[in-house]
Amino acid sequence: TEQFVHKNWKARKGGYETATKDFKIAQPNDPTLREFILDSGLWKGAVADSNVAAQQEALNAYNAFLDAAGPEGAKKTRASTVTSWRRV
Repeated sequence: TEQFVHKNWKARKGGYETATKDFKIAQPNDPTLREFILDSGLWKGAVADSNVAAQQEALNAYNAFLDAAGPEGAKKTRASTVTSWRRV
């Protein structure tokens, strides 16, 4: 999660790529998912990343997160992600 807010876009992109891999193998009760559900603000900056390459990876990560976290993840994060994405 530290990489999600890193100053360098390449570091953020790497964090998003790692998160995508982690989410693809995560189980519904995985602590990693819980962290991203409880701190949905992490997604706000990710989906609105100022670097296009990093933003694409962030969207891939968010998609993998939604697949793993299911309806609970969607409900808890949509307010942060949908409004952020619209502003881009």
